[in-house]
Amino acid sequence: MKMEEWEDIYNAEAEFLYRFIYGMVQNRNEADDILQETFYRAIKHGKKGVKNIRAYLMRISRNIIYDKWRKRKREEGKVIQVEERDTMAEERIEIERAIQKLIPEYREVFILREMNGLNYEEISQSLNIPIGTVKSRLNRARLELRETLRRKLEL
Repeated sequence: MKMEEWEDIYNAEAEFLYRFIYGMVQNRNEADDILQETFYRAIKHGKKGVKNIRAYLMRISRNIIYDKWRKRKREEGKVIQVEERDTMAEERIEIERAIQKLIPEYREVFILREMNGLNYEEISQSLNIPIGTVKSRLNRARLELRETLRRKLEL
């Protein structure tokens, strides 16, 4: 595959992928690194037989994220914390913290739907899970977020 084709793919998919990755890791530098690693691996392995390039790139980025989490968990034994930024409103920080507390399966579906605007079918294809699973994970994510944020507001 020619580099020009990869440039076109990058131009078409990088913003979408970055939003997904950042939503999962909540760290700009790490999201940049994962985005670069995703395209590096995709170019290295090629796309022979790939029907849905977005789903292919999402699988790669998702695998990188989970690998990093496993490694970090082994090294630190700590939960990944949301990076606080002075310029963000306190409410936004609380929402990000609540999203980070979701289990990864709920978090990725929530981010793909609510932050990236994918429909159920697109999420299903991207994560290679049934639509019913997408709907139930999204529902559970929303319920957990609602409960977490409700408790914060009561304090």
